[in-house]
Amino acid sequence: MKKDIDPPTMENVAVAVAKEKDNLMNDIWNVYLFNLNDIKIEGVLVRSNGYGEINGEKVKTSELRHMFEEVSPLDSVLVEPFMEEMRAVTNQFWVSCWIDGVLTDKKFIFVVGSIDERYMVPLPWMGDVKGVIIR
Repeated sequence: MKKDIDPPTMENVAVAVAKEKDNLMNDIWNVYLFNLNDIKIEGVLVRSNGYGEINGEKVKTSELRHMFEEVSPLDSVLVEPFMEEMRAVTNQFWVSCWIDGVLTDKKFIFVVGSIDERYMVPLPWMGDVKGVIIR
């Protein structure tokens, strides 16, 4: 029965929306996946979409899917560019991966208003880059 299934918890994996500078020093936004484990994660699938309201109009983005064969221990990968106007809606990133031979998954949800400079922190391994991170 469903109540008897105890799915494993995804630990030490994080998603961040980072504000960076491009070559012309313009602000750009990107989404990163962080492997905070001391072992690699494998078969990583990231599904992303956004939903909510902008100017009283319901908005639902297309679902994007990204696959990474593996993410090294204590490393990150660029998942996708992030359009600044999407900060006005809820953004969801559903991550599935194998950690130490166990399939795990987790939803990372950035609610409206959470992707804001007041919540930004320095991101691991990224120098001066700051972003909003969910673990």
